[in-house]
Amino acid sequence: MIISIFAGRIADTGVNPEEIISESILYRKLVKPRTPIEFLWASSREAYNYVQAEKSGCEIITMSPDLIKKVDKFGKDLDLFSIETVQMFYDDAVKSGYRID
Repeated sequence: MIISIFAGRIADTGVNPEEIISESILYRKLVKPRTPIEFLWASSREAYNYVQAEKSGCEIITMSPDLIKKVDKFGKDLDLFSIETVQMFYDDAVKSGYRID
C-alpha cells in the first residue's frame, strides 16, 4: 500500500511537510507494523524536497524532470554556481540589446 501525502500542497500553506510525514511514518509503525506501507512525497515544488523526503523517512517521491535535473547540482561549489548565474544574466542582457556599463 502506498500513502500519498501532498507535501507541496502542505508547504504552500506555510506548514513544514517533513514533520507531518515523519509523524505519519511513526504512526504507521505503531498501528500496523506488519502491513507493508510506503509513503510517497507528492507535489514536489523544488529540488530540495528530495532531501526533505529522505530526512522524513519517505520511501517514494514524485518529481518533475526539471527538478530531477536540479538534484544533479547538489554539492556544487556555490561560488562557481554564483559566477555562472551572473554570467548567464549578463549574456541574456547582451543578447536582448541592453548595455551594461
